[in-house]
Amino acid sequence: MDNKEKVMGILQRRVSRWTLARVVGRAGHILLKRALPVRFYERVEAHRIRARYALPFHRIFRQIAIETRTDCNLKCEFCPQSTKPRPKQIMSEDLFKKIIDDLAAIEYAGRIAPTVNNEPLLDDRILSFIAYARKRCPFSFLHLITNGTQLNIDMVKELFAIGLDELLINDYRKDRLNNPFRVSRNLVPIAELSKKMFGRKIRISFRSSVGVLTNRAGNCRGREIKLPLRQFCIRPFFEMVIQPEGRAVLCCQDYTYEEIMGDTSISSVADIWFNEKYHRIRAELYEGERAGKICEKCDFNGLS
Repeated sequence: MDNKEKVMGILQRRVSRWTLARVVGRAGHILLKRALPVRFYERVEAHRIRARYALPFHRIFRQIAIETRTDCNLKCEFCPQSTKPRPKQIMSEDLFKKIIDDLAAIEYAGRIAPTVNNEPLLDDRILSFIAYARKRCPFSFLHLITNGTQLNIDMVKELFAIGLDELLINDYRKDRLNNPFRVSRNLVPIAELSKKMFGRKIRISFRSSVGVLTNRAGNCRGREIKLPLRQFCIRPFFEMVIQPEGRAVLCCQDYTYEEIMGDTSISSVADIWFNEKYHRIRAELYEGERAGKICEKCDFNGLS
């Protein structure tokens, strides 16, 4: 057996052990979540997550979400787009490339998602943006979230041909409660294509367009709870969010861009991520302190 075969054998065994550990850990997590009361579970889970992001908060983000334009073509009840749509803003191509170049400069290998609170396929440049991200960040994971209304088979094939790693389709329907697993008509051929060609690279999530989720930092109806929460939040520890004008905002819940962390048009994404304001807010959230910032209006439980 040569050295290459030995190395491949070691890697395969490590991957197998890692996969088994992940499956067992996930199963234990699900059982714990079902067994414990919600409030008690959230306290246990927050303690577990906090241990992964202890001081001095030196880790680079694992995901960057880039909103290339603000609009959406749906009016889901749980989303502020349905009641207070934002003025249309469109990110310039040069700015998008500058952000990706910043990521390439630090050899970024995390997740890149060109969407936040919008529908990314309304941007007719999205294919070229994904292709550029793949070229400049070859080790990153390119992830696209869409409501699927603009999708067709040819577009799906092209997305994966240019380097997309994963396509998540949120199939929103008003009748979801009565039809929990019904696939919208235009997505039926894509679901069949997924089985034949792409497998788990395409995921269709059966979502309802009615109901209550989070309050998007006070921008829509949320849970009837007392604010501010005295609770840790994971978001500013692992995800960077950038709006169309290039400003980095605290997290994806900041629908109206209130908590500005920096400007990618004049600073690198790494410099913004490690700046003093980010560090201060992380330190406060690490201790469960949400007052004094946009977090005091937010009902997100902070755990996912």
